[in-house]
Amino acid sequence: MLPGRLALAPPSSFEQLNKLLQGADPQSFPIGGAPVAMTVGEPRDAPPPFIAEVIHAHRNEFGRYPPIAGTIGFRAAVADWLRRRYNLPTASIDPDRQILPLNGSREGLFFAVPPLVPDSKNGGRPVVLVPNPFYVTYPAAVLAAGAEPYYVPARAATGFLPDFGPWRHSSARPPIRKAPAPVPRIGAACSSWPTAMISPC
Repeated sequence: MLPGRLALAPPSSFEQLNKLLQGADPQSFPIGGAPVAMTVGEPRDAPPPFIAEVIHAHRNEFGRYPPIAGTIGFRAAVADWLRRRYNLPTASIDPDRQILPLNGSREGLFFAVPPLVPDSKNGGRPVVLVPNPFYVTYPAAVLAAGAEPYYVPARAATGFLPDFGPWRHSSARPPIRKAPAPVPRIGAACSSWPTAMISPC
């Protein structure tokens, strides 16, 4: 049981999967009749040899903390990957101002929410729309920020994207929303709201 606000967080889907898979021994690739691991995306195969070689070659550098913002070369490599992956203009990303290395996606998702959520909205508790199914970090971050998570179903009929249509003409407009991808359809539906979108790449 988590303390305080986080006690209201729903159970992790990964935790529920672990319970369902108790006694099973899933494999990363089909081996006979063994079940296939399709849960948390955990690597179960040996890494490419060059990775171990690079780590070994730099083993003496693991005795100190890395720079909080990462190295210049790493940030530049991340910016280059984003440009290639999403076909972005060369000047669209500034690696010194717009790239921040994290220990994992959940760290960034969690800490990005509180600065975007006001203490109150229209005299009441702010509401954050969260797609359902959801990554457990989403509602945990919303609750930690003092807001109320409102779960929006994302079903096959909507291409597994949350449908914000019911709020298009609603007077109860929430202050922030979260979506799995910044698709134009969602943005058009909510363009007049005082909102922010958080979308992991």
